[in-house]
This record gives sequence, structure tokens and C-alpha cells, in this order.
Amino acid sequence: MRVLVECTEDPASVNIADRLRELVSWEEKGLFEGNRILAHEDFRLVTIEELHITNENVDKRLPPSLEDPEVVVFLSRHASESGTPTMSVHPIGNFADAPYGGKKGQVAPSHPSWMAGLFEALVKADPAGYEVTYEATHHGPYVEVPTLFYELGSDEEAWNDEEAARVLAEALLDASPVSGTPVLWVGGGHYCPQVNDAVRAGEIVPGHVIPGWAVSQGVEDGTLQEALDQIPGCEGYVLQPDATNEEAKIAERLDAWGIERVRLEG
Repeated sequence: MRVLVECTEDPASVNIADRLRELVSWEEKGLFEGNRILAHEDFRLVTIEELHITNENVDKRLPPSLEDPEVVVFLSRHASESGTPTMSVHPIGNFADAPYGGKKGQVAPSHPSWMAGLFEALVKADPAGYEVTYEATHHGPYVEVPTLFYELGSDEEAWNDEEAARVLAEALLDASPVSGTPVLWVGGGHYCPQVNDAVRAGEIVPGHVIPGWAVSQGVEDGTLQEALDQIPGCEGYVLQPDATNEEAKIAERLDAWGIERVRLEG
């Protein structure tokens, strides 16, 4: 069962959910916090009103019929100063401070194969005028079930772009999990072109991505271990090509723990 979360405070989230409701038929399956639960095949679409990134422990409040989902997908807007039209996927949590929801130094369980599957479905759709990318792990909410954010951005025009939201909705309905080597990715920028390339090449399926900006804030041993633990079947880590000295020191810590370094081809 895949639980999709629509947030009424987020225009892109509502836009994507509206397209999902248009594309296929849904059956009402009760209420969650006063809003309808909709079902289509193995999807369950729920609606929340509080902003998703600060809606902590939403998984703990789900009714018994939605317990233990395979993955929870938050439908969301993406925002950036550049305003570049973007469709993105990313794991959630905080490697250091938590200014945008979640808990300091804690990351959520990831689902590498579904995240890669959604990324590849968007790449295959080849949305005109939009970049498709992974983002590094960042922001809340704090949850204890496998989860990811699925985003449309990067400005108000994009958030309300119905054709772009339809692409996201169709990809979500069509996607399949991708098999590969589950890894922790260490280093790089907030956006992840080299992660994108490695996933498209079929080399890896990252679970969490520690960006350079989080490394510079300091990643505690407990948080680093949690990142490994929150990647199901994790087989090691990848160090960003041309890593900084700070990023390389994270790799040295992982090496000292006996964590395998996965080297990319080429």
C-alpha cells in the first residue's frame, strides 16, 4: 500500500492531487482527520491541512487501515531562488539543525527503490521545460515509516501548472520500484546531477544524500549511523566525485566503521 499525502496549504500539492483525482477513479474509504480517504488499487490518498513539513508524526495518526504502508509519498511544492522549473524527489530528515520541520540530527526511513522508480518515471516522461532531479535529504516532517517528497516547482507559476502536475500524477500512477544497490551518498550540492547520472546508469539507488552544506554543519556519529540504518538493505556509501576535504572525512569515519565504499563506474 502506498499512501499519498495532499496538503491543503500547499498549492502544488493540491494541484497534483487534483490531477490524480481526474486521471483515475477513486473509492472513498473512510475519513482521516475529517477528510476523505480515497483508494485506487494499492494507492491511498489522504489530505492534511497543516503544512506537511511541520506535520510531525502524521504516520502515527493514520487509522488502522493505513498502518504499515510500503511508502508514504508527500505531494509538495518545490521552491528555489532561481525559479527554475523543476520536478524532484528526495528523502527527508535533518543531518544537523532542523529549521524546516523534523528533528535535529534525525532522518526518516527512506525507500530507495520507489524513489528511483519515481525519478525514472519522470525522466521517461521528459516534461517540457522542466528539470528532473534528486535533491539531498532535508526538512521534515519527522515520521517513522519509509517516505519521500515528490515535488513541483520552483515558483507560484509552476505550482499552479496543471499540465506539469498531470505529468507528475501520471508518473506516480505508472512508476515501478527500481532494483539496484541501496547506498548512502556523501557530499555534493543540494541538487544532485551526479546522483541523477548514477541512478539513470542503473548503478545505485540512494536512500539518503548528505549534502556538503550539512557536512559543514557537523554530522554526529549517531546521525551518520541512523542514516545508514534508515536505508533498507544499505550496501555501503558513495563519496561524491571531487569531494571536499570535509566530505572525505565523513568517508574516513565510515571506512573506520567497516562500511563498504561503493565506487561508481567511470
